[in-house]
Amino acid sequence: MCKRSPFLGSIAAIVCVLASFSFAAEWHDFYFDAQQASKQKNWEKAIELYKKAIEVEPEPSAGKRFGMGKRRYVPYIELGLAYLGRGDIDSAHHACMQSKEKGVAPSKTVEQCLKVTSKFLGQPQSSSPTPQAPHTTVAPVITFTTAIPAETIPKHFDLKGVVRGSHGIKELKLTVENLGLAAITTFGMQKKDKEDFWITIPLDFGKNDVTLEAVDVKGYTGKQMFTIVRQTSTAQGQEVLPATTPISTDQAPEVLPTAIPTQKALQKETPASRPTSTPTPTQVKQLLLQADSYFDRQWFLTPQETNAFDTYKAVLQLAPENRHARERLHTIAQTYKRWGDNHFTDQDYEKAQTYYQRHLTIAMYLLEELDDQKQLPAIRQTQEQLVAIQSPPSPTPTEVIAAVPTPVHQAESTPPPSPAIHADRRPSIKLTMPVPEETDQETLTLEGVANDDIGVTTVNIRVEKPGTKGLTLVLDRQNHSTNRKAFDFQKLVSLFPGSNIIHIEAVDTTGQTGHHTLQIHRKMTSHPKENADVKSVPHRNDLYAVIVGIGQYQDERLNLRFTVNDAQGLYDILTNPLYGGVPKDHIKLLLNEEATDRNIKRAIGRWLSRQAQEDDTVLIYYSGHGAPEGRDTYWVTYNADIDDLYTTALNNSDIADMLDRIHSRRVITFLDSCYSAATVIRKNQTRSVPTEIPWKKFAGEGRVTISASDGKELSLELEEYRHGVFTYYLLEGLKGQADSNADGIVEVDEIWDYVKYQVKEKSREAGNPQTPVFQGAITAGIPLTYNKEHFEKKQHEKALQARQETLANFYEQGVIETETFICALNILNDGTSNRWLDDLLAGKITPQLFNRFFRCTE
Repeated sequence: MCKRSPFLGSIAAIVCVLASFSFAAEWHDFYFDAQQASKQKNWEKAIELYKKAIEVEPEPSAGKRFGMGKRRYVPYIELGLAYLGRGDIDSAHHACMQSKEKGVAPSKTVEQCLKVTSKFLGQPQSSSPTPQAPHTTVAPVITFTTAIPAETIPKHFDLKGVVRGSHGIKELKLTVENLGLAAITTFGMQKKDKEDFWITIPLDFGKNDVTLEAVDVKGYTGKQMFTIVRQTSTAQGQEVLPATTPISTDQAPEVLPTAIPTQKALQKETPASRPTSTPTPTQVKQLLLQADSYFDRQWFLTPQETNAFDTYKAVLQLAPENRHARERLHTIAQTYKRWGDNHFTDQDYEKAQTYYQRHLTIAMYLLEELDDQKQLPAIRQTQEQLVAIQSPPSPTPTEVIAAVPTPVHQAESTPPPSPAIHADRRPSIKLTMPVPEETDQETLTLEGVANDDIGVTTVNIRVEKPGTKGLTLVLDRQNHSTNRKAFDFQKLVSLFPGSNIIHIEAVDTTGQTGHHTLQIHRKMTSHPKENADVKSVPHRNDLYAVIVGIGQYQDERLNLRFTVNDAQGLYDILTNPLYGGVPKDHIKLLLNEEATDRNIKRAIGRWLSRQAQEDDTVLIYYSGHGAPEGRDTYWVTYNADIDDLYTTALNNSDIADMLDRIHSRRVITFLDSCYSAATVIRKNQTRSVPTEIPWKKFAGEGRVTISASDGKELSLELEEYRHGVFTYYLLEGLKGQADSNADGIVEVDEIWDYVKYQVKEKSREAGNPQTPVFQGAITAGIPLTYNKEHFEKKQHEKALQARQETLANFYEQGVIETETFICALNILNDGTSNRWLDDLLAGKITPQLFNRFFRCTE
């Protein structure tokens, strides 16, 4: 950053032009700026920029490569929508036709555009209409990706879809009305422009009017409405209507489901029926989808009316030969039999009896209703086990066998199989990497395999802190979508000083658990660091920075105004816990007299080369004078002699050599200096023509330089900011303004997009056009800061969702009443505390005790 002075006016121009292969004239710049103009409804500017983007790159793409990643590039349809916004129907129709021919943009959006333009082109042109384009509609748009049945049997319906809104989706509001009573549930969203949802909707008997509203952050709402009639059953005389799909103006993307807890209204049963008709494949498919969802959740016989058994039975009433339903019922019967055998072996006779009785329910249906004779041996074994439970001393298999009806085609002399007592089927756990009994490391990687003859579904790992009397830190569960007999796991665990007890638990498909416990003692290192600049145990993926800001020079003629503010501001943000909290010993801050050539060399060439490892990120920031001398350019350090730069300043080649000493593959350099042209205080101030000396050595594979301007423009400085305009927006971007995808992490590509656009707009308003420049390439995104509040909120939402799901499970099992469930759910959503509810969800009390003492008024 530079300041105009008589002395500087007499020397050579103080500039640096970055590499000519920068992205300043790429299609992405025009396309990104056009999108920003469209958001601001600046249609003229948007149209001009979309045309420039098409001129540079005429071929659209669903994933066009640019810089650090891929971007969707559909300029023709967006140009058409911009023309619609301006009211130019002919041009809009032409652009949308081009988009249709290219075939990349969402087809529904293209068809909607053509529908609008064709409607107006078919009418006499009087006063020019200005229709609203679908893309520019302020109201959120809801698209369902699941078919909506007109009628159904189960008491829940899973609704999946996506909602889009240009201002970010704040919440979804679900209303289910039955017999004049309405249940309303609100779900908080993440304020993204696109949100996927998966909502389980409660249905009562009769007609259910469902309304789903989406509200964006500015209060605009969009909604979808439909009706589902819940029947009592699909017995003869009733029909389930085929599914219908709501019409949407947008294309439904691939859905990533996230479970959202549900709420049930207090409603009366109103059975509904329809005339008899021949069942259609759609009816059977709808029931199979519902049954399979219950099967996947292991809702085999419970809860009532929303279980796999009853729903598969409904399928077989419509299609008696359906093989899938028969096989699933056979699997359920085998599962209950296996669970009963396992508990019988463990001498847990109460649970064994429950599972045996459920096995008989399924197996007898298969035998009597479907004539499945293969069930006979298992039925006999189960009944023998039940007799053994009821009278352990002398079970009488003969009496039990006699109770089972013998099919006419089976020989009377067939001997019954002897009762099978199954071996223990608990999963076994084996560590595949040695684990020390004692270590001085802060972390430890656990690797192993869990084996089970049926299949392992989950591995849980938890660590007991020393001296906490059983308090545990539960680590993430490692889940797989398919059950594996050999489940490989790997987890990095943190160790606390002292004795750490680590519990590993594997759960199989039947709910059986296997355990493995180990104890590791972490020693405290007794020797302090001898040299703060030397990192004895390097951490992966850390961030290290050298920040230089020079405002007061040894030669007072060179003094600048806001450079120290710039450097200090960057240091404050990087070390602020709200934005990531980089440890202060990871940053070298050199201000004014500290920023000598020797100190800068020591910081970059020595300290960074020792500290930063290959996978770490390095950030270098320089705000101060730069100057050319001959064919070289220099950073003008605090003690530099402007008349003898070769001896007293830092040559660009020296800086490049220092960067080569850094091991990190990710080095980001920000320059707000005279190399990017002179800083101006008044908008009419000018400078001499810059000397074009590219700094090609500053960028390389995985390394980038972002500069305040292209070296041919003036670098703007405004009094209102107390910063250079480039650094001001750099700081704002790092604080979260650049987080375009709202994931709580600010990456380099997001910083580049944000800073470039803001600097160009602000400098244009001030009358001094300035275009930041990006030089280099990165193969993937590099995170610089993160929003702590964002992740704390996500963690809170995850914990709340888990509590809501636990409560919903109690309700589904029928152990808590509807009124109690709704009241408790409201308490959770309001964030208030209730001792009985907290203890129930923590597993400290039983649902029976909860029902006895919980009061909604508390």
